Amino acid sequence: MQLKRHQTMKRASEFAMVRAQGSSAAGRFLVLSTLPYSGEGAGAKESRFGIITTKRLGHAVVRNLLRRRIREILRAHGEPLRQGHYVVLIPRHT
Repeated sequence: MQLKRHQTMKRASEFAMVRAQGSSAAGRFLVLSTLPYSGEGAGAKESRFGIITTKRLGHAVVRNLLRRRIREILRAHGEPLRQGHYVVLIPRHT
């Protein structure tokens, strides 16, 4: 099972808005940015997730593996996360 289409962020403008206006918390392995969702409609109650992987993490195979693992964690355990937020996750190079 995958994240639903309305649960993912695809537009660069959404990512930029969350990074500029939202709040961030950095950990050893991950940077998390959030912004309350102000839109209305069917998906307004569910959080929207976006993942940014940079070339610093490794080649394409490594970046895609990280994205798949993060999406699986969100799919399995993302329900208790706050509803109605944009969430951007950025894995860090260790």
